[in-house]
Amino acid sequence: MNSHISLVLRSIITYFTLLFFTRIMGRKQISQLTYFDYIVGITIGSIAAVAAVDKSIHVIDGIISIFIWSALTIIISILTLKNIHIRLLVDSEPLIIMDKGIVIYKNMKKARYNMGDLLMQLRNKNIFNLTDVEAAILEPDGKLSVLKK
Repeated sequence: MNSHISLVLRSIITYFTLLFFTRIMGRKQISQLTYFDYIVGITIGSIAAVAAVDKSIHVIDGIISIFIWSALTIIISILTLKNIHIRLLVDSEPLIIMDKGIVIYKNMKKARYNMGDLLMQLRNKNIFNLTDVEAAILEPDGKLSVLKK
């Protein structure tokens, strides 16, 4: 029975720790998450889950780890606001995939983006023909911005 009470307490502590630090890290709409934000979120969630259920790890160690990941994320976020070079390193930059109706394969290769990906995202924007596109930009969050002809 003591084991179950311990699990409940550990879960409550890590839950509120996670809630606290995610509120401090700031809000960003899910659709605006970069790959970096996504990976950090998964990692912090994994740390919290392990801290909640793994009895071989002290809860305080999990809290310290969540704190460190959160603090580093906040620091990186501040640095990316102030320095474009760091922003490009962390979040990447938008890539022009089509310009004047022409597919730029060099940029598609850079983004590891194939023709199937391009066509799928165009269809999601109700564009079924490449000739209808003036320009297409692959954003850092993986979405495609399109200017129709």
